Amino acid sequence: KDIHMNIPKGHMVLLLGGSGAGKTTYVNAVTGYEKANAKVLLNGKNIYTEYSRMLFDIGFVPQQDLMRGTDTVKLTLSDAASLRLPSGVPKKERKERIEAVLEEFGLRAIENSLVDKLSGGQRKRLSIAMEYISDPSLFILDEPDSGLDGVVARGLFEKLRAIADEGKIVIVITHTPDRVIDLFDDVI
Repeated sequence: KDIHMNIPKGHMVLLLGGSGAGKTTYVNAVTGYEKANAKVLLNGKNIYTEYSRMLFDIGFVPQQDLMRGTDTVKLTLSDAASLRLPSGVPKKERKERIEAVLEEFGLRAIENSLVDKLSGGQRKRLSIAMEYISDPSLFILDEPDSGLDGVVARGLFEKLRAIADEGKIVIVITHTPDRVIDLFDDVI
């Protein structure tokens, strides 16, 4: 209620609050998943009135990963590309995007590994890569560091910082900001 804000491109924002504070409600409103009595603009376009066109420009990584353990990393990304990229994207471009994301998230060496065999950090990177495949302008992550040790979590947040530095808006919900607070531009 009564939220007014402008998040510039290239900013990484920490969304902080206790249980029941409204973090999920806020994220659902921003992404258009649950419309609020609001106006949400991304790159000058209204997410609510142009939802079907904006869908590919918003990435949301939930706390729980949504992957089949019996698939390989590469097949998982291929399936994600089929779902997250507009249907008009040529097959060649889709394949190039999968290859680029494998490199960008350090998944190349494990591309033929089964998801069930991945470490916690590798699963998180794959989960994030699945949403990042569409190259969204707005990237929201719900506790991407849950279950990760401090070193692995720090590396993951440094990757998210690099994504923001590419001119994207990154919003992160985390309950352990103390180990990565220096990477954020703003706190909500």
